[in-house]
Amino acid sequence: MTPQKRWMKNTIAEAANMTTPMPWERGLRRMDMIARRLDDEGRRVVVTLPPMPAALNVSLGR
Repeated sequence: MTPQKRWMKNTIAEAANMTTPMPWERGLRRMDMIARRLDDEGRRVVVTLPPMPAALNVSLGR
């Protein structure tokens, strides 16, 4: 097996074992945290966040 094929095989195997949430998986939780932080700061100017696109709300089977 060539080094590149072995590297790719190991990379795919390691990606399958990954448990770290990707940014698109934690988007709603992150948006909620940012909104709470902005509410707590007592700013006069309120920043609103646009809704998360539906394509990014998919958890990809996790």
